[in-house]
Amino acid sequence: MWFWSKRYDQVRDDTENIWHSQQYLFTREYYTRSPFIPPISLIYDIYYLCRMLVFLIRTRICDGSADRDVRVFSKYELNIFYFNNL
Repeated sequence: MWFWSKRYDQVRDDTENIWHSQQYLFTREYYTRSPFIPPISLIYDIYYLCRMLVFLIRTRICDGSADRDVRVFSKYELNIFYFNNL
C-alpha cells in the first residue's frame, strides 16, 4: 500500500507546483496589463513603448539601470516567500 501513498504525494506536489505557477502568472499579468479600456489602451501602449526606448537608450549610455524603482518579478522570490511562511 506504500505505493498509493507515494503516488498521492507526487500528485499533490505536482498540483501545488501548477497552482503556484498559475498564481505567479496571474499576478504578473495583473501588474503588467494596461490600466485603461481598449480604445485608450493604445495610447498607453505607445507611451509605454516610448518609455522603454528611453530606458534602453539610458542604459546603453549610462552603463546601468535606468529605472531603479521598477518591480522585478521572479518565480524564485515567490517560492522563497512561500517556504519561509510554512
